[in-house]
Amino acid sequence: APMNNATGTILLVIVALIGVIFQFSLHRVDEGHIAVYYRGGALLQSTSAPGFHFMLPFITNYVSIQVTTQTDEVKDIPCGTSGGVMIYFDRIEVVNRLSIDSVLDVVRNFTPDYDKPLIFDKVHHEVNQFCSTQNLHSVYIDLLFSKTWTTTLLG
Repeated sequence: APMNNATGTILLVIVALIGVIFQFSLHRVDEGHIAVYYRGGALLQSTSAPGFHFMLPFITNYVSIQVTTQTDEVKDIPCGTSGGVMIYFDRIEVVNRLSIDSVLDVVRNFTPDYDKPLIFDKVHHEVNQFCSTQNLHSVYIDLLFSKTWTTTLLG
């Protein structure tokens, strides 16, 4: 039996619908990243390595998390010395890498924007803690012109 217009239209709609679902379910994870998945706002236990992957469209979302070495630049860090002098560091660079095995725990505890509490806020806090116990001479001479800055600040 030949196909009538109604059957052709229904078939076209079904093909278009499958195409849309396929488009929203396929996603790419770039090299150096791991995908974490959320369903209904809840972090799932599964992750995906680099490559193409499928997920339930409209129900599951993914976030790509970098797991290669990266440099975060913390800018304009205030440093109040024990003598009451306020100085500012233009920037402090923090080189870091999130372990693949730690991705789910870190994202669960700190969200995908984990670098704000774990790096940016931590640098501000540690600089403030350190500077408040040092005089201006210690900060400028003893600290900045020595190689102990990294180990002193971040342990």
